[in-house]
Amino acid sequence: MSSPTDFDRDSVRIHAPSHKYRAAIDESFFEAEEKHEATINESFFKTQGNHGATINESFFEAEGSGAGGKRPVYRTFSEHTSTHPDFPPSRVFTDADPFVTSIEKNSLKGKHLKEEAFNEETPLIQNNEPEDRRPDEHITWKRETKDIGRDTLPLILSALLECSLSTASIIAVGRLGTIELGAASVASMLANFTGYMIYYGLTSALDTLCVREFDNGMHHLVSVHFQRMLYLLLIVTVPIIVLWSFAEQILPRVLSDKEVASLAGRYLRIIAWGTPGFALFESGKRYIQAQGVYSASPYVLGVCAPVNAFLNWLLVWKCGLGFVGAPIALTITDWLLPCTLFLYVYFGSHDDCWNGFTRRALSNWGPMMRIATVNVAAVESESLVYGITTLASSYIGTRALAAQTVLVTVTNIIWQVPYSLSVSTRARVSNLLVLGLGDAAWKACKIATSVAFGVGSLYIFLLSLLRYPIAKIFSRESEVIELVAQVMPLCAAAHFVECLVLGVSGILCGIGKQAEAGYLQTGMFAAIALPLQFGLAFGLGWSVWGLWIGALSGFCAILAAQCLFLYQTSWEKVVQQASESLSVD
Repeated sequence: MSSPTDFDRDSVRIHAPSHKYRAAIDESFFEAEEKHEATINESFFKTQGNHGATINESFFEAEGSGAGGKRPVYRTFSEHTSTHPDFPPSRVFTDADPFVTSIEKNSLKGKHLKEEAFNEETPLIQNNEPEDRRPDEHITWKRETKDIGRDTLPLILSALLECSLSTASIIAVGRLGTIELGAASVASMLANFTGYMIYYGLTSALDTLCVREFDNGMHHLVSVHFQRMLYLLLIVTVPIIVLWSFAEQILPRVLSDKEVASLAGRYLRIIAWGTPGFALFESGKRYIQAQGVYSASPYVLGVCAPVNAFLNWLLVWKCGLGFVGAPIALTITDWLLPCTLFLYVYFGSHDDCWNGFTRRALSNWGPMMRIATVNVAAVESESLVYGITTLASSYIGTRALAAQTVLVTVTNIIWQVPYSLSVSTRARVSNLLVLGLGDAAWKACKIATSVAFGVGSLYIFLLSLLRYPIAKIFSRESEVIELVAQVMPLCAAAHFVECLVLGVSGILCGIGKQAEAGYLQTGMFAAIALPLQFGLAFGLGWSVWGLWIGALSGFCAILAAQCLFLYQTSWEKVVQQASESLSVD
């Protein structure tokens, strides 16, 4: 019906609702073929047939049939497309959808149309606010806090449920004895460092690429980026499976306790067969979240996490498999995750971007690889601090290894909250900058930092208050419980600083400084945290205390470097670069 047109990306970005309608944009006017014209702020849009559309940035009005008829006002673009007879059915965005609600509630020029019918003599554009009203003024602290909280809470819930998968295994085997607890901890740590954290880092590139393409209306590119990530993860999974399959022969050469090493290697050899399923789930989760569907992960993990806990109880205790029952349960769950996610998305019709497999996904991996590599370096450096210290604690003694196991497990659980806030902040700030709302983006940065400070303060209070009950969950031995309780306040202080580090890291990634954030984090961990940890723990004989003092010092150094870099960054230049950025195919 509509004629082919050219798309000048440097002029205007629009959300394209359908393949049937393509827009010609030339800085100041929209043109099509038929009878109705509407003047819109020095630009006009003409469409074919009896239906004309007046566009005021993000609000759309449509004519009824016949000249001079009444014209209902469609407050959002998705409402127009869902009721217009020429548009195919599409998902209607609601207040529950992140990102889009900010665009629709706060139009780029700050104009609000009255919800009323009017005739042909009524002005098309209703300016109900002062001329000098800035669009950023619509973004208040209360609204931003609510939006960030709405985006973050589902991420926190899903992250905690996902973390519970490995935690359930550690708790299940920890009751078998100190050796089993240490072996499960070493295996989980190595699995994180050599596998799961790599998946986290690689797939986090989709938080940048897919969100940007979705916000710019390039939905087909969201699907292309997702397919590229799938292929990359499948390639990376091959050496991971090979490495874990031979862990039972490798670890006894590295660890001092041969029994712990043998059990840890057996654990890794079993869970290796679940890594492809976990990779599929992690990439699919990011793909769906990029479309504003944050409910998928909590629902999927809400089903799979209880199943995993039941399988651990059934296999470890009820069926009498003992230690090997835990990795078997985790492997089954790793494959259950992507299957459940697919069913949720397929039957819930939550995917608006999938266009089928394409050969384009086999080329132009450069942008994805650059972002993914930096993200992997950042998460691996943090994982390395805890991973190496857990291995090092095995040389201090079985009691120290068991205590460090409990502390690192608690660390892994509570890390999910500030990390989820960091992901939400990254997407929120990036989205506001793309819209040209620099003041609103800066306000979102300050709110996110304040929330991170509050979360860190809460950690100090709760971990110090509940240190004995927490230790008793993981172990029955009094010596291990006492050591955990003594070191827990220091662990809480390290996490307070880590919350701030993750908050500022989310801001840096949101303004397009992913590489700088990754380099700062990796460099400071390597130059300060690790040398201090080994020097204090082994050189001065401070045992587990030295490991955590070194970690705390490393986090403080990273936070100082991040704040200094952010202070020297020109915010005006950041806003300008964001508004000029183009989608990368």
